[in-house]
Amino acid sequence: MKWDDERVDRAIRAADPAAASLDEGKSQRAQLVLDEILNGRRTDAATRFRPRRSSVRFWAPAAAVLVLVLVMIVAVPLTSTRAVALTPPVLTFDSRTGLTVEDLVDRSITMLSEASAEAEPARGSRFVGWYLDATITDMGSTAVISPQITSVRWNPDLSGRITIVAGEPYSATGGPLPDPRPSGTAEPGTVLSDMTFEAGEYQPLSEVMPGDSSSEMRSFLASYGLPSTYNAGDIMLAVGGAFGEWTLSDRQHASILRLLADAPGAEVLGSGTDRAGRRVWGVRGIPSQADGASSQLMLISADTGRIVGLETMLTRAVEEPPLKAGSVISYTMWDTNEGDLDQ
Repeated sequence: MKWDDERVDRAIRAADPAAASLDEGKSQRAQLVLDEILNGRRTDAATRFRPRRSSVRFWAPAAAVLVLVLVMIVAVPLTSTRAVALTPPVLTFDSRTGLTVEDLVDRSITMLSEASAEAEPARGSRFVGWYLDATITDMGSTAVISPQITSVRWNPDLSGRITIVAGEPYSATGGPLPDPRPSGTAEPGTVLSDMTFEAGEYQPLSEVMPGDSSSEMRSFLASYGLPSTYNAGDIMLAVGGAFGEWTLSDRQHASILRLLADAPGAEVLGSGTDRAGRRVWGVRGIPSQADGASSQLMLISADTGRIVGLETMLTRAVEEPPLKAGSVISYTMWDTNEGDLDQ
């Protein structure tokens, strides 16, 4: 597929670039990056780093035609040479349950099989990611995390639409929001980006509706970067890409969880509460593709058994921007309601 100049211009306008410089630490946007328009089809589904001046962005795949920013961490040098980066607080879990991965998967699959109104698979996805707006001066610093709700819809004729809407911001430190709020913080409900695709223009990494069996799910996730020899972290990484384009059924969630239980490297962290206030179980894995630099945290609903979240954490420190091992560098939540972000 090739885009003409008019379509490229429309896509760039849809990216809604901020008026303020990134060097000022006030860029409120979720940018649609036109890698595939300029460079061709992307085949890898691994998270990667793209540095630009005083900012570092962490990227995750949304579709072969574009890459959607799910998270931005801004290191802001203003009145000093010191660069500062802040990230969301780490989720905590109660590990006293003693459940193994097999126990947790069996419990979740039972819940999925007993669901009275099973969700059917659908083209498209709705998910919540985050953006950090940090301001640093000689008088102190403020850091506001601004969740962003992304809706992806596409059709069999490969037409579609992607919209990004600002959620309710909250303080990165857990305290009250600064008053007044940083100038780069958009009001909840603000449309940050709205991009449409005409028939044939949207190119998902997998156009075919996935099946329910483990073998069919393994083949489906291979389209999103799952290698032939994989561990639990590799499955989680592929799920993050797939869930950006598809909303899967309860049976398909069960197939993914069965693959997870059969793969090496999964660790149950325990029970806890996610960033939307939901009861979840946490399972950690380290993708082979991450070269030991980061781990994945999969969140499984304690009420439905569905996979409802995925987080990426550093397993070793990063010098620029300065981030400690254990820092959360991205999170994505699925199956959220409109009111889930009011905290």
